[in-house]
Amino acid sequence: MKTIKIDVVNGMKAVIIVDKITHLKSNKQYTYVCIGSEAIATTMKMDDVLDLING
Repeated sequence: MKTIKIDVVNGMKAVIIVDKITHLKSNKQYTYVCIGSEAIATTMKMDDVLDLING
């Protein structure tokens, strides 16, 4: 089971199981890692999140 660690907005890290991620969204400020209807906002760039997932 593969997990990734992302920086979340309050300065903490979130550990996410890659298989549970349904989609990613982003705007100018945040990238959202979505698990079903739940979204976790990160200040990381979309490309960096994708690198972690595919890494």
